[in-house]
Amino acid sequence: MSRFVKFTLYAFVALIAFAAVVRTEEKYYDDDGNDLIVFDSKIGDNDFEDDAPSKRSLNIRGKSAYGMAARHKNERLFTSGPSDNEKLIDHNIKITWYASEDLKAPACSNGKWDPSNSNHIGAVMKGWDGGPQCGQFVRLCNDKTSVCVKVRIVDECAGCSKNHVDLTKSAFKKLATTGTLDEGITTGLKLWDSHKPNPWDFSLYGPVAL
Repeated sequence: MSRFVKFTLYAFVALIAFAAVVRTEEKYYDDDGNDLIVFDSKIGDNDFEDDAPSKRSLNIRGKSAYGMAARHKNERLFTSGPSDNEKLIDHNIKITWYASEDLKAPACSNGKWDPSNSNHIGAVMKGWDGGPQCGQFVRLCNDKTSVCVKVRIVDECAGCSKNHVDLTKSAFKKLATTGTLDEGITTGLKLWDSHKPNPWDFSLYGPVAL
C-alpha cells in the first residue's frame, strides 16, 4: 500500500472519529435561540430540613401547620417574579412536597437521572388539561410573601388533582408562607408558564435532555 493511500485512509478514519465526537457534543438553545450555557453548581438549593418521613403522611392527609412559625427571610436568586413573556396558567394553585426515595425514576426521565431534594422540580397529575407538561418550566408565586420559584416539571403525581403541584423540599420551603416544611400544604399560589433558564444549573434542574 502506497504512502498516499495510507495517508488517505488514516485521514478518513480520523474524520469519522472527529464526526462522532461532534455528534456526541450536542448543542442546546434557550427559548430565544441563544446558546444555552449549562453548568453544575454541585449544590443546587440545599436550604431545606433533613428528612422527616412522618411528615409525608401528614401532607397527604391534608394536615397543615399553616402559620405556626415565623418566616425565615432568605434573599436568594429564586425570588424573581414572572417576566413579560410568561403566561398565567392558574391563580389558585395548591403545593405539597415529596422527597428522597419518592423522587427516583421520574416519569419524564429516560431512567439515567434521579432528582434530589436540592433540585427545583415538581410533579403534576397526568392529563391536566391546560396544565404543565413533561419537561416544562413553570414559575410558582406566593403573593403573601412576594416569593417566586422557577420549577421544572419532570414527574407525574398519582395523588394530585388539577391545580396541584407536588414539589421537592427545597422548592416547597421557598414558597411556603411560613418558610418551613411543617406547613405541609400551601394554597392560593399563582402558576405561570415559564421558559428555560439561561444559564442552566444541572444541580437545580437536572440534565437538559430528559
